[in-house]
Amino acid sequence: MGQGVLVVPVTQVLFVREGERVPVYDLTVPARLREDHAEMSFWQFARHQDVFVMSAEFVIALHLHAA
Repeated sequence: MGQGVLVVPVTQVLFVREGERVPVYDLTVPARLREDHAEMSFWQFARHQDVFVMSAEFVIALHLHAA
């Protein structure tokens, strides 16, 4: 299993793995922005420059940050 928490400092967005649920929070308010789902197996959160990736068995979700 991969890392279960990812904070994007520039945008103050928090991603949390909770089993198959992946709620996404705005830390500046604080408020829930949305909830993604990772059915089956969650793999990892990863950062590639300004793109943040959540990968799982059947899902890949992207969070883009434009500077």
